[in-house]
Amino acid sequence: MPLELIFTTDDVIAKAQDKAEDIYFTNAKNMEVLSARFTLYGKDELRKHNLHPDTSCQLAIQLAYYTMYSKPGPCYETAATRKFYKGRTETIRSTTPEAVEWCKAMLDPQVSIGERQTLFQVAYNKHNTIMQEATEGQGCDRHLFGIYCTAQEMGLPTPDIFLHDAYTKSGGGGNFVLSTSVIGYTPVHGGVAAMTQDGYGIFYRIAKDQFQLLVTGYNSCEVTSCHQFYNAICKAFVEIKDLMFPSTSKL
Repeated sequence: MPLELIFTTDDVIAKAQDKAEDIYFTNAKNMEVLSARFTLYGKDELRKHNLHPDTSCQLAIQLAYYTMYSKPGPCYETAATRKFYKGRTETIRSTTPEAVEWCKAMLDPQVSIGERQTLFQVAYNKHNTIMQEATEGQGCDRHLFGIYCTAQEMGLPTPDIFLHDAYTKSGGGGNFVLSTSVIGYTPVHGGVAAMTQDGYGIFYRIAKDQFQLLVTGYNSCEVTSCHQFYNAICKAFVEIKDLMFPSTSKL
């Protein structure tokens, strides 16, 4: 039989509980959350055309952001390192130069379909490469984090790389404008808050015939909208379909 645990509290703990509750509800009111599905195609259709579902989704996110803001957004994607003992995650930096060039081409009416297809394949291959590197422990962010923590623990000055604008603008130090992760291929779904006040959290479940997305942002930010960004992602999915497998009969 389970036993009830009796906790002894005092005024200090009671005040801390009240404060935590206030902070929680204040932050919760500022959260914008959208959960919706893209149902025109999913994993099966992409696999039929030799396209990796996760890579395709990441490129759709890149195109959606570039379409809305006319600039790339530094993007974090979670890579699992579970093949290693006590392995957890590494960062896939999805905003590659190759992805940006493809996004520019998709918005340039002077670029031919053939050129766009070629640039998509280059960006697609690049993402697959860095995804594989990250799962093999060959990413950079966990190594950099180890260097930062070592300096802190040893009382050493913060290494210059962590103070450089390029490190922050590329997403380092918790500044990824796009915080993303594939939840998996199961019915389980969820997500977390956006990493930056002007950014988005994009978490997605890949099913055989659809993508289920959960997009998060902050109501206090005037330049973000989860609904607009979700619609931009759906439009990007359709553009990828029209570019890479336009003859699909279902559509």
